[in-house]
Amino acid sequence: ESHWRLGGNTLLVGRPPTESLDVAPLIEEAVAAATAAGATGQAVTPFVLGFLHEHSDGETRRVNRDLIVDNVDRIVDVTATRVIDWLQRAPSLIVVVTSRQRLRAPGELVLEVPPLGLPPADEREVTGVLASEAARLFVACAPGLVVRADDARTIADLLHRLDGLPLAIQLAASRLSVLDLGQLAQRMDRRFDLLSTSARCTPIHHASMWSAIEWSWSLLSPVEQAGLAQCSAFRRSFPLVAAEAVL
Repeated sequence: ESHWRLGGNTLLVGRPPTESLDVAPLIEEAVAAATAAGATGQAVTPFVLGFLHEHSDGETRRVNRDLIVDNVDRIVDVTATRVIDWLQRAPSLIVVVTSRQRLRAPGELVLEVPPLGLPPADEREVTGVLASEAARLFVACAPGLVVRADDARTIADLLHRLDGLPLAIQLAASRLSVLDLGQLAQRMDRRFDLLSTSARCTPIHHASMWSAIEWSWSLLSPVEQAGLAQCSAFRRSFPLVAAEAVL
């Protein structure tokens, strides 16, 4: 398989069957064209999608492979337009798209990704804590972490305060290079200041929890922002009837 990172998006093409068209060279050509045209940042992926659309006539029907387009939150409309056209011309093509918004394309199947499973809040056994999805990610992102029997309650509490969010868990685990578990737990009251990374290759909206929230906020219209601000009266998830009461 081949993949390209384009202005914060990822295009990944799976391995083709022997008889199918190999679109990897076409994407290589599209990336080169985008560079030559001076496309940068978030403009690169729409350029590449448009190039593929314009240059695949007569060949698309022979495509029989998977195409993954990652992180299309800011280009949902152009992605949906291209994907719908490709699927009409190449019914055997399978497109997987990751986004906070649905494409609303015909035949679209939606898989919602919830927060990771958490251990019981009062779990005191290490085996019980480490059996949860959130704990397994936490440990995997903290190389060298030795979990002792008396760490179970601390880890369970940390994961609950991080709401089982993968990004928050990864950022918290990265802090174990300078903090121990107890020190990390003590700083959870200031977790938005704590949960960040200085890694240079990290996309800006994954560099901290603040930047992730700001990225999501910027995707909303002014009306949606106003509505969400009013719903900040709720500390956790809330039903529609509760939202209607404050809007």
